[in-house]
Amino acid sequence: MKNQCLCLFSSAVFLFSCGPSATERPPTFSLVLEDSLVIDQLEPRYLIDYDASKGKYLLSNESYYHYLEVDESGEILRKDSIPWDGPNAVSMILGMGYADGKVALATDSKGFLFYENGNPVDQLSIPYAYTSFNFLPKLTLIPWKGGYLYPRFMAESELEGGFNEEFYSKTYSDPLFAFQKEGDSLQFMVSLPEEAQFLDGQFHGSLVLVPYLNGNDFYLLDWIRPEILHYKDEGGEFVYQRTIILPLESWVGYDPVPMNQASSFYESYGKKMPGTVRDIFPIGAYFLVQYQNGIAEDVFPKAKNESGRLDPEKIYQLNPPLLAVLDQNLTVLATGIELPGGVNGQLVVDKQGQLIAVKNPSLSSTEEEGLVLYRMKLKVD
Repeated sequence: MKNQCLCLFSSAVFLFSCGPSATERPPTFSLVLEDSLVIDQLEPRYLIDYDASKGKYLLSNESYYHYLEVDESGEILRKDSIPWDGPNAVSMILGMGYADGKVALATDSKGFLFYENGNPVDQLSIPYAYTSFNFLPKLTLIPWKGGYLYPRFMAESELEGGFNEEFYSKTYSDPLFAFQKEGDSLQFMVSLPEEAQFLDGQFHGSLVLVPYLNGNDFYLLDWIRPEILHYKDEGGEFVYQRTIILPLESWVGYDPVPMNQASSFYESYGKKMPGTVRDIFPIGAYFLVQYQNGIAEDVFPKAKNESGRLDPEKIYQLNPPLLAVLDQNLTVLATGIELPGGVNGQLVVDKQGQLIAVKNPSLSSTEEEGLVLYRMKLKVD
């Protein structure tokens, strides 16, 4: 009997050791600071984009009117300015990034402008009068099928009836993107799925669209909800597939309001700071999603200084940038991955698969004579 018990115990240990918990232990993820490079630039600049074909970074000031192009060793290739008066003046810049190796601008009245060596070389005009309401934290000017796909600009004619219930509801019911190809008529495409929360008759705030096109797969973030909308290119049409909900435990949501009270939506932002899902990009066998959880109402007073104004440094401490890791099927593997303290602005991925970010000197205990770019690697254990 003793031998039988020992045999059963040994078998159980063997089966347990061969089970999924031992052989399929879920990976753990972290960010490792590989190195940094210093750029000979004293004035603050934000990392905007990266051109993998030429191995260069694009950095600009807050208004986008002053920008740098920097190589991977930190050497400044060009330092340029966009004119705000004169024959080539741009009255307002809505977004900036690289497109086909050129510096591209989204403007308030001239569509998209393209620059090489600091000079305007091309233009993609939008064939109707449009408003400057679009906020493009990423340029999202995507080369596709011989033309460009980009978030649809609101036509001025849509404002003729005023800011009424119909105007706000069209925010969600109209197509989200436009496609232009030389010689073809303008096309509008990509609609929210019927089951989208945005179509429940309430106002959820303005959509800030951040797409990522990977072959036939089109992934779409809207900034204000912790979700990814997945579409597929089927014969030149983006067909909705599914919605991936990101399980973010500390997420601070917004408060939707009835459509006829849409103008009051942002009043709650004086009491809390809702979370944002800001970007999605591939690294090796994974997708990374950059997000911020937001600041809850009971914590929000801590984000203010003695005069009662919001303090950027306190906001950063309470609401730091975080990363989630997803596999190729968009299964969430990890959330809450922290970046090095003081990371500022947009993250980009270089051709070596490293995450690149600008250091914010006001959030760091060490000082350097110039701008600092961090190079980080996703570590998988």
